Amino acid sequence: MKKGVLLVLIICLVQASLLAEATPRTAMQAANEAYQAGDYRAAIEQYQALLDQGYYSAALYHNLGNAWYQIDRPGMAVLNYQRGLDLAPSDRGFRQNMELIREGFAEPIVPIPEFFLLSWWKSAQRLLGSNGWAVVGLLIVWGGFAGLARWRTAPQRPQRKKAFLVGVVLLVSSVLPIALAFTAFQSDTSRTMGVVVEGKPSLYQAADERSNARRQLEPGVTLEIRDQIGEWVKVRLVNGEIGWVKTTDFEHV
Repeated sequence: MKKGVLLVLIICLVQASLLAEATPRTAMQAANEAYQAGDYRAAIEQYQALLDQGYYSAALYHNLGNAWYQIDRPGMAVLNYQRGLDLAPSDRGFRQNMELIREGFAEPIVPIPEFFLLSWWKSAQRLLGSNGWAVVGLLIVWGGFAGLARWRTAPQRPQRKKAFLVGVVLLVSSVLPIALAFTAFQSDTSRTMGVVVEGKPSLYQAADERSNARRQLEPGVTLEIRDQIGEWVKVRLVNGEIGWVKTTDFEHV
C-alpha cells in the first residue's frame, strides 16, 4: 500500500514538473506566433507576462526587444536588448541590433574605438563570464598543486622533475583565467547601465537645469551611470561624453 502511494506521489511530482516546464514554453511559442503574425502588441503583452511570472532568458529579451522595435519604440527595444546582453554577453545579435538603432539617431553618438588589447580582453571576459573563468582558474590551480604533490612523492628523479615543471607551469598559467574572472566580476557588479526609453531629455553640463544643455538624448541612448546627487545622475555616453540627467529621464537596466 505504501509503495503504491509512493509511486502515485512520484508520478504526480513528475507530471507537475513537466507541466511547469511546458507552461512557459507554450506561452513563449504563443508569443512567437503572435509576433510572426504581425500582432506585435499582443506579442509584447505575452512576452512581458512571462517576465512578470519570473521566467527570463536572453531569447525572451531578444524577442521582446524586436517586438518593441517593430512598433517604433526604440527605447524599449534597447532596454530589453541590454538586459538580454547582461545574460548573454557574448551574443553579438544584441550589439548589432543596438548599433542599428544608434545609426538612426538624428544626432549621431559615435562610440569611442577601443584599444585592440582592451577589446580583446573584454571579448575574452564575455567568452565564459566571471563564473566560467573562475572554474577554469581553480581547475588549473588544482592541477598545479597535484603536479607539485607528484613531485614530492614520485619515486624516480625524471618523474619528479617532470611533475615539478608541470605544476609550476599550471600555477603560473592560472593567473590569466583568475584575472579574467576577477575583472569580469568587477565589470558585472560595478557597471550600472540605463536607457532613455521615451521623450528627448537634455544632457546637462551640471546637476542643475540652469546649466548648459550639451545635447538632447533620443530614445535608445544607453547611459553608463557614474554618480548620483538627489534626483540628478551623472552619466557617460558611449562616445565618452559626460553629463547629468534626472532619474526620471531613463530606465535602469
